[in-house]
Amino acid sequence: MRKRKISGSIILCILCIVFAAGYTYAAGRVVESPKVKIVIDGKVGTYTDVPIVVNGSTLLPLRAVLVNLGVVNDNNHIKWNASDKSITILKDSKTISLKVDNNTGYVDGKPIKLQVPPTVYKNKTYIPARFVAESLGKKVVWDGSTQSVLIREQADFNTVKSILEKSKTASADVKRYKTNMNVSVKMASVMGNIEIGMDMASELDIENKLIHMTMNTKVPMTDEKMTTEMYFVKNNLYGKVVGMTGWEKEALPQDAVKLYNSQMDAGIDVEDAMCAGLTVDNSSTGEIVLKGNVFLDELMKQANSESKTDLDLDSTYVEISIDKKTNLINKMKMKVSGAVKEDGQKMNLEETINISCSDYNGNFKIVLPKEIK
Repeated sequence: MRKRKISGSIILCILCIVFAAGYTYAAGRVVESPKVKIVIDGKVGTYTDVPIVVNGSTLLPLRAVLVNLGVVNDNNHIKWNASDKSITILKDSKTISLKVDNNTGYVDGKPIKLQVPPTVYKNKTYIPARFVAESLGKKVVWDGSTQSVLIREQADFNTVKSILEKSKTASADVKRYKTNMNVSVKMASVMGNIEIGMDMASELDIENKLIHMTMNTKVPMTDEKMTTEMYFVKNNLYGKVVGMTGWEKEALPQDAVKLYNSQMDAGIDVEDAMCAGLTVDNSSTGEIVLKGNVFLDELMKQANSESKTDLDLDSTYVEISIDKKTNLINKMKMKVSGAVKEDGQKMNLEETINISCSDYNGNFKIVLPKEIK
């Protein structure tokens, strides 16, 4: 009988240990997220310790993120109390208090409920990025397309937003304009390296919903170039390879129609991720340059409109040049790198896109070929 009691006690202890371990893991749900990028004031920060995600919230290594947020790196401004695992942060006149595994933080003595508390992971203390940044007066934005946490001074965020909104408003009066796009792509895989180059000149008649495009493409692994001419008319795409084929009509699916219609707008949609990730360069007398590690999704779709690929980005960079007098866009540039999957094959990718805009409300007209009419 005693043996049975001992055995039962042992089993009960084992069950309690297993249950407790499972509960601790479920409650924490710590997931290492090496691909999460932290963009502060338009630049991607580097961290020795990998960011983690707990219950959907991003946590960053304590001292590294505070220093990147402008907190002085000494024990007077970043105080760690090992006895009660508390953290005190001093910046300017602001005092922030946190405690490991405690869901209440304090800003200048005022209690604030945290979505997730600070935690210790692999002997490193991690703190919730959004709470600390917002407590220091920063704007925090999550960009799912690049898995980026973008952090910016609220005043600087507002400045960029104002510039983009003025440009968006000015673009509403544009009825016609022209663009020139250059795309350079380098892909590397176990099968070898591929370089693709493309130049495209476009005329856009917004009033009549017409687009005329002439595209020169470098044929991979050759010195040959192929010229394609296209017209977007009433949700249909007409195209031909110059000197090789006649006009062919393609009824576009809804997502492609949406993409071509988005090109009709001479402005850029004002998104929080852009406002948080772009910095302002006013050094030029004639234009404002916005630049930073953000991602223009519509620009990438436009440059790769015929591509059926799965893109996993490592880095992104954007520059937007805006005329100071007209508030209209002069140029845009994007550089991305990462990996692309196509037909089950993975390739490393580097892509650069340059676009220049001109002839706003210019005296030109798109004339359709008689075959299309």
